[in-house]
Amino acid sequence: MLIALPLILLAYAGCLKTNDSASKSNMDYLTASAWYLKAFRYDIAINGTVDYSYPPDNCEADDKYSFSADNSLLFDPGAKLCHLEESVVSRAWTISPADTKLSFGGSTYTIKTLNDSLMTLSYDTTETGTRYRAYIDFQHK
Repeated sequence: MLIALPLILLAYAGCLKTNDSASKSNMDYLTASAWYLKAFRYDIAINGTVDYSYPPDNCEADDKYSFSADNSLLFDPGAKLCHLEESVVSRAWTISPADTKLSFGGSTYTIKTLNDSLMTLSYDTTETGTRYRAYIDFQHK
């Protein structure tokens, strides 16, 4: 009994430890720091297989997306502008109650991955009669 008691207490103490990443919400991950474009990926058949993957253009690579807890999104196009009229813009953003959808800039995206280092959003679209799924990967710098 005296030997078993310390083992039981150790096991119980191990259960009390919390995993910080398990206790974080999508809101925590989203607002932790600014996000930058990492890649654009396309699933042409919408079958879970990425057919094409492209890095962002140089003018997009320094674009900064800062999500704030007050549901404002600050978009900063950085020093390398894709268009002369680009400027810092503030927009509202929302996350669905189930933490599965993120909306900003008039579009709604499905949250595929959201953790300390990667955010992947997806959306389905049709171009020139072809329906496909697009993925946008973001990372912290």
